[in-house]
Amino acid sequence: YLFQELYEKDEYTYRHTICVAVIAGLIGKWLGFGQAELRELELAGILHDIGKTMVPEYILRKPGKLTEKEFEEIKKHTIHGYRLIRHTLLPDSISLSALQHHERENGTGYPFRLKGSQIHPVAKIIAVADVFHAMSSDRVYRDAEPFYKVIAKMNEDSRKLLQ
Repeated sequence: YLFQELYEKDEYTYRHTICVAVIAGLIGKWLGFGQAELRELELAGILHDIGKTMVPEYILRKPGKLTEKEFEEIKKHTIHGYRLIRHTLLPDSISLSALQHHERENGTGYPFRLKGSQIHPVAKIIAVADVFHAMSSDRVYRDAEPFYKVIAKMNEDSRKLLQ
C-alpha cells in the first residue's frame, strides 16, 4: 500500500528508491557482502525514502527552489520513515537507514547532524547510492549531471561527506 501511495504521490521518488536499492546492492557486492547482508542493503534502499509518503505532494513535485519552510518539511521524511519502519520485524539497519541517509561524515547532514561512527554503516551505503542516483537523474528542478561530473563531485566530497 505505501509503495502505491508513493508512486501516486511522486513517481520520481518511487523509481529512485528502486534504483538506490540496486546501486546499494552493487556496492555491497563490491564490498564482499553475503546474500543476507545484500538483501538487507537492498531493502534499506527500497525503504529509505518511504517517509516521503507523509510529505505534501506540492513540495515533492515543486519545479523550483524550495523555501526554507518547505525544505524543513521535506527533511522530516527521515523521521517519518524511521517511525513507519521501527516497530516492524525488519532489522534495525532498515529503520536507521531511513533516518540517517542524509547524515554526513563531517556532521553537516540531517536530521541530527551525526558524525562518522554515529552513522549506521548501512545508512552510509544508502547515502552513497542516494547521492549517486539523485545527481545522475533528471529532476523537476534540474537536469541530470553527466556521469563523469557525478563521479568527480562524489570523489571530491568523499572525505568530508561520504565514507
